[in-house]
Amino acid sequence: MLNLKLIILIQVAGLFAYQPEDVIFADSGSSVNLTCDSSGTRWTTWYLRRERDIMATVKDMSQKSASRSEANITHLAIDNVTAQDFGRYYCAIFNRKTQVFSKRTMLITRG
Repeated sequence: MLNLKLIILIQVAGLFAYQPEDVIFADSGSSVNLTCDSSGTRWTTWYLRRERDIMATVKDMSQKSASRSEANITHLAIDNVTAQDFGRYYCAIFNRKTQVFSKRTMLITRG
């Protein structure tokens, strides 16, 4: 069986943001790590959008922390996953003039 995966890079003004995971399943109480690969900037912000809610900045939420492991890769660690962590996560990169959002990673919580 042939397994193909389409990679979509959103690029604007030399900036791009890419999240390799489409969907992540996590059990309550576990930890997950989301990844954002980007170029052209070191400024990355994580956002969460839940059903029927506005998009919120992740930095304002407990149990979540962002860190940079390499020059262009940022991780979002979510410890002690709960049902409240369910939703669509986006990374956004920006410079002084432009902000670019990645495609989303859907976090589905179980238990």
